[in-house]
Amino acid sequence: MAPIPDFGEAGFRQDYGENGGVFFTPSNTAKSNYLYLKCAGCREAGQTFFSGQPVKDSHMLLYTYSGEGELEYMDRRFTLGVGDGFLIDCRQPYSYRSSEGSDSWDFVWFNMGGNSFGVYYSQFAVARKPVFHAGEGSELAELIQRLGRIAAQKSSGQSELLASTTIICILTQLILLGGGRTSMNAERRSAPAYIDGIMERMTSGYAGHITLDSLAAEFNVSKYHLSREFKKYTGYSPNEYLISVRINRAKELLRRTNYSVGEISQLTGCGDVNHFIQLFKSREKTTPAAFRRHWQDG
Repeated sequence: MAPIPDFGEAGFRQDYGENGGVFFTPSNTAKSNYLYLKCAGCREAGQTFFSGQPVKDSHMLLYTYSGEGELEYMDRRFTLGVGDGFLIDCRQPYSYRSSEGSDSWDFVWFNMGGNSFGVYYSQFAVARKPVFHAGEGSELAELIQRLGRIAAQKSSGQSELLASTTIICILTQLILLGGGRTSMNAERRSAPAYIDGIMERMTSGYAGHITLDSLAAEFNVSKYHLSREFKKYTGYSPNEYLISVRINRAKELLRRTNYSVGEISQLTGCGDVNHFIQLFKSREKTTPAAFRRHWQDG
C-alpha cells in the first residue's frame, strides 16, 4: 500500500534500516494519563517466522501494506493480505510469519500501552477475532499512517499527546467497525454452531482421547465434512487445532508448575514423552526443558 512506505522511508528506514524500529520511554505524564507507544517499526520480511513472548500491559497493532502473512493467536490462524491487520493482547502466546508462496510480507507494527488501553481493547475483542481490514484511503488506514509519522519523529515536544490522540482514534475506528467482524473472509463470520462446539470440546477435553471419528459421532456429522468445514472456518485441521491446544497448555504447565516433562506429556494428552518433545520442538523451535529454563532464567 503506497501511503505506508512513504513514512517508512522518511523515518524508520532512514535511521534504523529496512527492518528497524524504535523504542520509546513514556514520560510519567503519559504513563498516568495517555495511551502511548512502547516501540514501533517498519519491516520487510521474506520467509520469516516471528514468535512473541508474553508481555504484560502491552498490545500490538500490525498493518500489511504488501505481500501476505499469517497470525496464530488464541488457538486460531488468520491470513493477512494487503490492507489487513491485527490487534492483539501480548500477554497471550502468539506468532506470525510470511505466508508460504509469498515473496515477502511488508508491514508496520506498533506496541502500545496505557492505563485505559484495556477498556478499549475489551470492546474490540468482543468479536473474538483480532483481524481487521482497512483499505487504501480509508480513515483507519490514514490514522495508522499518521501514527507511523508521529513515531518517526521519535521525540518531538507534543509527540506523546499526538500519539495518544491517534491511538484512541484508531481504537475507536476498530470498535465502530466491529473489530474482527470486518475480517477478510466473510464466510468465517457465520460458522455453524457445531464448529464452536468442537472447539470447546477440544479446549476443555484436550487431555482425553479425541479423534476425528469420535468428534464426528459426538456432533452427528460426517468426519469428511467436519474436517473440511473446520479448516474452512478456523484455518486449522481438527488435529492441528487439538495439538495447538495441547502445546499451549503444556507451555502453561512448564512455566507455572514443577511437573516433569513426562508428567506434562500425560496431563496434556500427548502420550509418549518422546512424541511430545518432537511435537513441542516442531512448533516452538525449542525443547520443553529449554522452554522451561528460559522462563525460569527470566
